[in-house]
Amino acid sequence: LRPDGRRSAQEIAAEFSTALLRGLIRDDNTRVESPLGEAPGTKAHA
Repeated sequence: LRPDGRRSAQEIAAEFSTALLRGLIRDDNTRVESPLGEAPGTKAHA
């Protein structure tokens, strides 16, 4: 949190997206490890 206790819109959006996708993803490993997809610069399952 910021010193004044507020989060930026981008921080809130990322948290919301993660929570939403975790609710939609059925695979446990994907849901826990990378609910937003692969990190930039990494390859998907090859």
